[in-house]
Amino acid sequence: MAKPKYNILLISSDQHRGDSLSILDHPVALTPHLDKLSQQGVLFRRTYSECPVCIPARMTIMSGLRPGTGDNSMGYNYYKECSPLLPAQTLPAILGRSGYQTQAVGKMHFFPQRQRYGFDNMIIEEEGRILPGLYRDDYELWLQDQGFTGENHSHGVTNNETSCRIWHLPERAHPTNWTAREACRWFNRMDPDCPFFLWLSFSAPHPPYTPPRAYWELFRDAAIPEPIKGNWSSAEMLPAEFKRSIFSSNYDRIKGEWYAKTVRAYYALITQIDFQISLVLGMLRERKLLESTIILYIADHGDMMGDFGTFAKRLFYEGSASVPFILVLPEGHPDYRCGEISFNPAGLQDVLPTLLDAAGIEIPADISGKSMLAGLKYPEQARTLIHGDYTKGPETPDSCHMITDGRIKYIWYNEGNVEHLFDLERDPQELTNLAVKSENQSLLIQWRGKLISVLEEESSADVVNGKLRNIPYPELDEKKLRSMNPFNPRGMHY
Repeated sequence: MAKPKYNILLISSDQHRGDSLSILDHPVALTPHLDKLSQQGVLFRRTYSECPVCIPARMTIMSGLRPGTGDNSMGYNYYKECSPLLPAQTLPAILGRSGYQTQAVGKMHFFPQRQRYGFDNMIIEEEGRILPGLYRDDYELWLQDQGFTGENHSHGVTNNETSCRIWHLPERAHPTNWTAREACRWFNRMDPDCPFFLWLSFSAPHPPYTPPRAYWELFRDAAIPEPIKGNWSSAEMLPAEFKRSIFSSNYDRIKGEWYAKTVRAYYALITQIDFQISLVLGMLRERKLLESTIILYIADHGDMMGDFGTFAKRLFYEGSASVPFILVLPEGHPDYRCGEISFNPAGLQDVLPTLLDAAGIEIPADISGKSMLAGLKYPEQARTLIHGDYTKGPETPDSCHMITDGRIKYIWYNEGNVEHLFDLERDPQELTNLAVKSENQSLLIQWRGKLISVLEEESSADVVNGKLRNIPYPELDEKKLRSMNPFNPRGMHY
């Protein structure tokens, strides 16, 4: 077996919106190093998380399979704690068989949490999550060695809320700094004669929104635009899934300065990641490895960040489903490109085949992902559609589907047969739902038909006799929903 020619560095963050790069003229974001990577490679501007939730998104990256492939009861297109990763072949396993040393650093969110799934080694930071098979992650063990036993969540901000505060420990003890530092340390320990695959995975800017003071100060006085509102986002027109999350998480109470501070903290965390990535790139440069390293930056999903009255993930609007996808190839690579922006639709399922293609490794035939490199070189091979779906599992009847070609996006909720249709080229913020306008009925029928065709190919239960399976819009008990606590508070882990 020939020695692989290129190293591979996969960098991911958690909950980074696709529009939140300063190179895209975002009004708040500050990302100088990610901007530079975009200029050194290709930014795929229409990349979507096919199921914008942490666990299924990461399964998709690892497997090259669209969410929903295989046994849905195992957590592919919905969130289910402790769901094992089913595919026998994973990205690190394939690379390991191809001669790579494989290392993971940071948040993996696999189950069991210490199972390596093809990695030679994993150094993990699991956000204080205590589940079977893991009682202390490597970050918590390091905190203990520094005299901060059990203190990682003593700031009191939980992992699924929109409150914020300044980080309470020294900056070096922040999970983002720790993750970058562990990656840098690994470069000193790795086999210098063996090509590497490193997945560097940051748990931010996912809540808790607790940036260190230095990063908070960068945004303390930043002007924050008002959240986006559409012609479809008034309270009486919202899909039921919106209302469930708004009521249970009290999103409708996040207003004024509370909202502004939350947004500032979110972007402070993104800038912190950006600056820490610089250290990792510096290690590669000083070891003369940049010239032979393929770099890909990705996020598992975005964050609505107040758009249309809601926050966090799960939804298929741009804030939640669109993610950065920045691919940088070494200058000597035969497919080298720089300073390009592609609007070909892409998904997280395309990470595995794109990296394999770039490394010159055969792509498995039994995956749904496509190489984005192939689409750039040969337009006829470019992906034409991305399909995403989100359900809560086989025991619940509600579901949501999205399909897009990067220009038009169609979203369908089976509860009440709610349809949203957007022209992303003319209306990138999704302010106008074309589905409710009579002059757009032929376009609506066309895109409804595209979704039906995809669901029929997948033998989905959401299409019956050539029609989408609708269920009545539910009666929601607001009082009961507000009594729920989705914040998942963490304790003191002594």
